[in-house]
Amino acid sequence: AAQRLHDTLVGRRPRRWLTIQRRNRIARALRTYDARRVGATLRDIAIAYFGEPRVAAEPWKTSALKAQTARLSAYGGRLTKAGYRQLLRGRAASQQRSN
Repeated sequence: AAQRLHDTLVGRRPRRWLTIQRRNRIARALRTYDARRVGATLRDIAIAYFGEPRVAAEPWKTSALKAQTARLSAYGGRLTKAGYRQLLRGRAASQQRSN
């Protein structure tokens, strides 16, 4: 917020708070959370996102793709538990943990 105010005061256009990457991550997190709620496994979701060959290329139990998919699911859960309100106020859902 301070950076946006500073940009406005010095005559620059304020930067967008939600970057394209952040918007994409939020959308993917919500899709992942929804898929988990209807019974999809982390492996099923990872295959949908990254493809079967990439998922099969490493042991699933210690896979970075498994960890990434689990983090997306957890983030989606935080967003659905009022985190979306934090986004509307201009704060990330990850900040919600410290509040």
